[in-house]
Amino acid sequence: MILEEDPEKEEALERIGFWIEYTGRVEEGITLHQDIIERFPFNAQAWFNLGCAFKEIKLYEKAIDAFEYALAIRDDFSYAHHNIADAFIKLRKYDKAIEILKECLSSETGDSSLYEALGYCYEKEKKYRKARSFYRKAFSLSPEDDHLYFRIGHTYMLEGAYKLAVPFISTSCKIDTHKLEYRLALGECYVQLDQPEEAVNHFLQAVELRPSSKRSRLALVGLLYQMENWKDALLQLDIAEEETRFSADYNYYRCAILLRYGKEKEALLQLEIALSEAPNKINLLKKLDPDLLLHDSIIRVLKQFDE
Repeated sequence: MILEEDPEKEEALERIGFWIEYTGRVEEGITLHQDIIERFPFNAQAWFNLGCAFKEIKLYEKAIDAFEYALAIRDDFSYAHHNIADAFIKLRKYDKAIEILKECLSSETGDSSLYEALGYCYEKEKKYRKARSFYRKAFSLSPEDDHLYFRIGHTYMLEGAYKLAVPFISTSCKIDTHKLEYRLALGECYVQLDQPEEAVNHFLQAVELRPSSKRSRLALVGLLYQMENWKDALLQLDIAEEETRFSADYNYYRCAILLRYGKEKEALLQLEIALSEAPNKINLLKKLDPDLLLHDSIIRVLKQFDE
């Protein structure tokens, strides 16, 4: 109602931009701001709100255009700069995002979010050392930000330096004890460091954190399989099937375990169920144990489903 009376009311524009995103009334917001821009084409806030609305529905190219109009009108509109960088990140155009983020740093005091965004872009470009340098700058400003410790640890994981990753990811786990992603990453580090008992401990904690998580369940079962602990692997599968939604992934894993257990007939039955439900997930067997796809019985069943 305020904007109907005064479409250029700055405070009203700022607030409605927030509430459009909060309530999800994005299409209505786009129409509103396009109407304001048609009458008042040099309203920077209206262009900015339009860009945010486009970004919300993943029309990133249109969002960038709108933010650039806002900047052309008001060159000190820092939020527009930040959102352009974020849109380029969403488009996976990391080099362009880096360019914008560095412009932001040259024109304003750097905050942790800018440094983190730069670190993320360099991480995606596989420039892990450079990524860590920006993540470190970010947590020097926000030393209690658990996510920054995790990101540094994750870059070490991507380099295969799991021993170096452990202390950073452990720190992120201590700061926030409820993040599933951290606990699974720590478990994976210990798997790669050939410390399976420690890995089992972290995967069990991941399961406790989110009992409904299929990813946690499969990580635990997969590790027990690698440890040749068939009995516990089957037990954890039973629990997973009771406590989470049905998934053909479980049938593939059960097939593998039963086959190694010497229960070939039951294993092939599980494979048939899995193939009938999700034939595109056959690579789960290869990921779990590449030798399974060389097994005569497995080959025979796969041929039957191909016919």
